[in-house]
Amino acid sequence: MDFIDIFLNKRDKEPLYYQLYRHLSSEIRGGALPAGTRLPGKRAASAQLGVSVNTVDEAYQMLAAEGYVEARPRSGFVVNRVEGLVGPAGGVAMPGRGGVGESEQNIYNDGNILIVDRNRQEKEREKTGEATPAGYTLATGGLDVSLFPLKTWTRLLKEQLGGPEGQALFARGESGGDAVLRGAITGYLHSYRGVRCTADQLVVGAGLEVLTGMLGRLLGPVPVAVEDPGYAKTGRLLQNMGVPVVPVPVDEGGMAPEALAASGAATAYLTPSHQFPTGGVMPVGRRTELLRWAAAGGRWIIEDDYDSEFRFDGRPLPCLQGLDTAGHVIYAGTFSRSLAPGLRAAYLVLPPALLEQWRAAYGDYACTVSRPEQHALARLMSEGHFARGLNRSRAAYRRRRDALVAALEAAFSGAGVAHRVENAHTGLYFILRLPGRNAKKIAEKSRENGLWLRALDEYRALPAAKNETADALVVGYGGLRDEEIAPAVERLLKTVDNW
Repeated sequence: MDFIDIFLNKRDKEPLYYQLYRHLSSEIRGGALPAGTRLPGKRAASAQLGVSVNTVDEAYQMLAAEGYVEARPRSGFVVNRVEGLVGPAGGVAMPGRGGVGESEQNIYNDGNILIVDRNRQEKEREKTGEATPAGYTLATGGLDVSLFPLKTWTRLLKEQLGGPEGQALFARGESGGDAVLRGAITGYLHSYRGVRCTADQLVVGAGLEVLTGMLGRLLGPVPVAVEDPGYAKTGRLLQNMGVPVVPVPVDEGGMAPEALAASGAATAYLTPSHQFPTGGVMPVGRRTELLRWAAAGGRWIIEDDYDSEFRFDGRPLPCLQGLDTAGHVIYAGTFSRSLAPGLRAAYLVLPPALLEQWRAAYGDYACTVSRPEQHALARLMSEGHFARGLNRSRAAYRRRRDALVAALEAAFSGAGVAHRVENAHTGLYFILRLPGRNAKKIAEKSRENGLWLRALDEYRALPAAKNETADALVVGYGGLRDEEIAPAVERLLKTVDNW
């Protein structure tokens, strides 16, 4: 391939790198760029298109991160084999340009939830990501609530209540959330996550727990496939709604399609942009396989876009829903990580075919998020405070991640302990591999010593094939204060030395 045939509109609100990414990914999916095609070099492409080399590099890196292309030595970026997507199946809404907690130690066993023997106080600490006075948290649920834009939020909320419509906000609002908030969320999802929807497809609720429970009842008592290893709380929520849960193994590309097909599930619950807890990103080839699985059998995929806002190395990747041309992906998002868990605001983007069922079942329900907070949140987003705050949080967490990884490298290398950090590019946790060590024993002993973290295999329902993750710890840093990094690493190293 010598030339990229596209006009990049510099007056368009859509960034140039994303216009280029969108064009090339579409060409690859459609077969216009077959496997083995070499993309033009970054400098050649930048000269052809009249944009910077960085713009081309951003687009190429996004393509590589999603598996559309791969970087080969002395060959540049070469197109991978990507199966074509399912064609449109009528009535999928397209967006206009308008409006801009974590895992508990539960595992599945023959459909029942088993709670690992641990005292209640310790479970609550780890669930909330809070450390005891004498301990430190490397739990995945930790979050730095000091990054929440409290002054701005307080001002907006006060202005909403003191304004001419303040009194009216205490009347009942729209069932799925007020239009002003749904419009703001739709604009954000279109611009930053590549979601294709209208504001009418959104429903807002007080946390994904509430919305997942409602969705489970709506889909009926048919099996739902959940990732293994995965987020145990999702399975428990669905089971509480009478929905059978089937754990399906996850490999380096995400949920295994063959195992999913054999599971008998009618719905799959996925975290493709940042798999919990492995941290992997599902490549586009695997995404297309799962989309075909859903479309071929009239099935559903629930896409939990967990931690996608915190991608530190490169731009955030577009979501799975944006690839869905047949209307079988239910997109789930929350403000618990991007703002604060106490805000209790989340949302679903429902495919048109499911939207009418939702309205028939829940159309007379009241929205579970207070209207003053809905309107304050809408202003936080539409006035740019949300995006700026997210950038500040992303920078703060990146510094913390870098400091923690550097501290681990210095301490473990200095002590001669073999180790490897994996999947630290996105989210507020990463995998720490300790070759030859028993990660479960290390995690158990660490918790006894006031250092809260888990082994990857503690998130499994089924035994790991070939024991390939027995040496993996899941290290979270969202709730770890900067001054706690060094003593936390020292405490971990002392535990590792004994195992």
